[in-house]
Amino acid sequence: MRAIVLSDLHLGAPGTATDDAFISFVEWLTEGARRDATPTRLVLLGDLLDLLHAPIGARDPLAALDAVAARHRSALAALGAAAANDVLVSMLLHLHRSYPRDLSRTVLGESSTLLEHNVREHEAILDAIERRDPRGASAALTHHLHTAEYVRADALAQRTRSATRAPNGGSS
Repeated sequence: MRAIVLSDLHLGAPGTATDDAFISFVEWLTEGARRDATPTRLVLLGDLLDLLHAPIGARDPLAALDAVAARHRSALAALGAAAANDVLVSMLLHLHRSYPRDLSRTVLGESSTLLEHNVREHEAILDAIERRDPRGASAALTHHLHTAEYVRADALAQRTRSATRAPNGGSS
């Protein structure tokens, strides 16, 4: 099975470059899956579409969702066509509840070394994708996820230790 994961892509107003590129990509993926008869899975991570939850503070959440769906009707139609053509479309919502975005931003903001390393890891993933090297992309992504998890766990441990210290520097 060929699997493609998309994350951190926020759709803009209809007709913007981001929306148009997303729709073109999904159409290309659908055509390729149909032509190759290769089982294909498209995984959309939580903050990709921002489609399945109403904006915070919406007075009428259903009306707000209707407005979001209307704004991105073409993107939703492309996803529907993909699903109708045997592309397994999965959406993982609220990814950042278990991996808080603010923790990543804070930790990377505190260390230029970690930030530079993080950028190099993202570049390695993109380079492999551009070379059409799925094994290399998978290996680079796996390495990045392991590193990110280690950095996250270390940051949480440091914050927990700091929170349990008494004001005089001893343990509580």
